[in-house]
Amino acid sequence: MACEERVRQMAIYYERLAQRTEAVWAQFNEEQLRTVLEFAHRSSEVSMEEVAHIRSLPILKAIDSASKLKPKD
Repeated sequence: MACEERVRQMAIYYERLAQRTEAVWAQFNEEQLRTVLEFAHRSSEVSMEEVAHIRSLPILKAIDSASKLKPKD
């Protein structure tokens, strides 16, 4: 029961967000929402793939900003 009560209490924090989100969704028809959903899925997949790719790259050496300012002889 304590867990259910905690969930109910937390739901209050998200009620306004849920109402506002539903109001935005109501401005679009089902086909438009499906397009947005497909875009979100594809974009998420690309982002995850690219983050994995970036993580696989060699680590860049830190640039010492002070040494960049020194004139070369």
